[in-house]
Amino acid sequence: MTLTKAEFENYPTVDYVLSEYLYKYKIHLDKCVEKYNYDSYKVLYYNIHLFDKFLYLKYKDSDFEIKDLTEKDIEEFLEFCKIVIKNKPITVNSKLVSIRLLMKYICKYHKGIFKYNISLQVPKIKMEQTPPEYIKYSDINLILSKLRENNYGVREVCICKIIMTCGIKVTEVFKLKLNNIDMENKFLNILISNEKAVFPIVDTLYTDLKDYLSLRSTIKTNSEYLFLNNFGTPKTIRSFQMAFRKAVIDCNLPKAYTAQNLRGSFMYAMGDVLEDEIELQDITGQKNVKQYLKIKENPLNNIK
Repeated sequence: MTLTKAEFENYPTVDYVLSEYLYKYKIHLDKCVEKYNYDSYKVLYYNIHLFDKFLYLKYKDSDFEIKDLTEKDIEEFLEFCKIVIKNKPITVNSKLVSIRLLMKYICKYHKGIFKYNISLQVPKIKMEQTPPEYIKYSDINLILSKLRENNYGVREVCICKIIMTCGIKVTEVFKLKLNNIDMENKFLNILISNEKAVFPIVDTLYTDLKDYLSLRSTIKTNSEYLFLNNFGTPKTIRSFQMAFRKAVIDCNLPKAYTAQNLRGSFMYAMGDVLEDEIELQDITGQKNVKQYLKIKENPLNNIK
């Protein structure tokens, strides 16, 4: 097939050999699966319709049926996405996962069409693992200083330091409530993946957290959440990310750091201290930690 990217994308969506089973799969999910991720289904829906369009454009002048589908068709579609559509490997693999899910459903509930799940014979694209970004401690200090310039900047600083010193995900920080912190004994009590985790409140965090709690007490609110916005409602991840991004830009740093890189700094710092994969997995709750074990500079040294 010699279509360009524009020609393929501008061609209208068609209901071809896969669409019928895609709709049946949705009915199956609604009836038989108590809870499923609808956003994931939307991705599958989009990917399968692309594949169906590809098959239609390839076989529209023949009597092609779903039972005629082969591994080669899947491979050619994925190659088309990679070469013509310019999809990244992770996106191409996402399309293969969608095809595998639908094929699994067809093989289980519509027996006789395929002898086996042919999509399992198609390998995923191997992706090169690039080392996760982390923020150098010199840059961290610049960002924190810039955040402090705002009226409620100490709040953003506390969020940053919790991520960097505890290694928890950004989303988990915004679930924290007042009863999760013990200022007297200096520890954070956090529920991660339904398991209780206790983290020490290090001195650099304790000072800022004390200042933030003093500021928080001036806000009229009934909320139990630790981090609030200026109006007394729980602060959103989005607003924090925007504030962090603005601070990075205002610092004129050469790298476009994101809030996610703060956790990378913690991971690298712990990897520098522990140098043991199992220990690092236990502390961080992350399976793939090898990339964090080799670093010459501890990015959390001398944080102010």
